[in-house]
Amino acid sequence: MTERGLSTPAVQRIIRARSAAASAKWTPGQNTDTAQDTRARELLRKLLYARRTESIALAESVCRDIPELAGVSPQLQEQLDAARRSGLLWIEKEVGARRAVCVGLEQAVVEERDGKVKKLLRQAKTVARDACSEEERRVINAADGCLTAITAARSRRLDTLLDDLDQLSADPDPDVLRIKVRELLRAASEAGSIGRHRQAKVTAWRQRVRQIAGPLQSGQGKRLPQLHRQVAWKRWLKRRCPRCGANSGQQCAVDTMPGEMRRVPHDERLKPIIDERREQQRSRRPWRVYEVTCPACGQEPEQRCPTLGGPHRARVELAKEYTRLKKAHS
Repeated sequence: MTERGLSTPAVQRIIRARSAAASAKWTPGQNTDTAQDTRARELLRKLLYARRTESIALAESVCRDIPELAGVSPQLQEQLDAARRSGLLWIEKEVGARRAVCVGLEQAVVEERDGKVKKLLRQAKTVARDACSEEERRVINAADGCLTAITAARSRRLDTLLDDLDQLSADPDPDVLRIKVRELLRAASEAGSIGRHRQAKVTAWRQRVRQIAGPLQSGQGKRLPQLHRQVAWKRWLKRRCPRCGANSGQQCAVDTMPGEMRRVPHDERLKPIIDERREQQRSRRPWRVYEVTCPACGQEPEQRCPTLGGPHRARVELAKEYTRLKKAHS
């Protein structure tokens, strides 16, 4: 009998067993990796993430770190070696594709093919978003400048065509009007977003050219020669008629009926007016950049300057100077 009560050998064994330290037991999910194994698994995850996000810079960094990691378990070391080999092949493939995009973009800039420039520029900016070499940055900047120059040139051309149309007479030559409006519609389409004000003017000219359309010969697509429709009526009698001899202010006489007056002047009386107007319109047209010889590189008219960002500045200024001086087109 003790202070705690009755004690027997069996009770003593139970007490000793309960007071002994509990032995360590394995539990499911317990991490047994070493620090090096943990680092190895982290590198594997980073390499997988780099390929998923198409980050060449991150993939290169991981492939450099893998050989420097020592003390990894054999199974993980095998996985690391295989992942590094696969990663290096992927990097080589991606670098080749990236180089091809830049080469194609540079060529598209030289050829000023804006549609192809836009497409390849998007690809180049995507692949170079994490790391961009000096060469890639140069090509991308040149492409951005090319698109800006093309957009500005198309915008200026659209404004020039609108100004030319605004300067036409109240009763313009239908053929000339059709040609100019056709050019206007093409320029508006190429310019893309042109704003509400300019879009309204383009729409108005399209509707006007449809209203002016005259009669066509039956079964043919050519317009009948009605020159009086191309000249404002108040100018019909401004000059002497070389065919019937009618003086300024007098109506033309019917050829087969002396004393009978024609309702409209002879074509010979109107054609000089139309020719003079066309010449004036042609002389007022602004000079285009590639209509002048480049003072910087010597390229002849219609030949492009060998630069990535468009024509030389000196060539642009020369075209403006010719326009300001109203120099006649050759």
